Amino acid sequence: LRENVGHATSRMLLLSQQFPQSFVGGVGALEMNVKKYPGKPMSPYGFTNSDPLCSGICSNPRFKRPPVLVISLDGFAYEYIERNVVKTFNRFKKCGTSAEWMYSSYPSKTFPNHYTMVTGLYPEAHGIIDNNIYDPSIAAYLVDVRRKSDSRYYKGEPIWVTAAKHNLKTACLFWAGCSIDFNAVGMVAIAGTFKALVIVGIF
Repeated sequence: LRENVGHATSRMLLLSQQFPQSFVGGVGALEMNVKKYPGKPMSPYGFTNSDPLCSGICSNPRFKRPPVLVISLDGFAYEYIERNVVKTFNRFKKCGTSAEWMYSSYPSKTFPNHYTMVTGLYPEAHGIIDNNIYDPSIAAYLVDVRRKSDSRYYKGEPIWVTAAKHNLKTACLFWAGCSIDFNAVGMVAIAGTFKALVIVGIF
């Protein structure tokens, strides 16, 4: 995915204190504007909070490094966090890495943007150009990609497949492309001993 860096200017909220360097370098969709907090120490991955409750240390001994958790709340207004009405997510923001804004790809629909975030490709390149797609070369009718899993619509390689190819344990839930079999790589079940874990989900 390195050649796709810069193809997408999506910025997203990363709910992890540390994001492995290999992923940052390999996924263009995760081009971040890290907010600088005055007086707070910074790590190569972004903001590091000195609060002991934000140590970033996973208590599960099976993890050799902190797991990465990426969550998207579809239709969730940014001001909900600013207004302090979702205290759990405020904790994520305080202890993790956050971006002040994101540039959506066009069209600004759910599936095109979510697939852009995990592949680093614009919709014109990854093929998911709307939540509903008509492609007469694939189907003679309008297809709701939210309810139909057809690998012919999906181009590019999402981050969980890249991670699996590098022997990392990954999981995906309710994200665009989750149910697609990318060259039979598939997902690795959440069991056994992990080197690292990437979980991607939309709720």
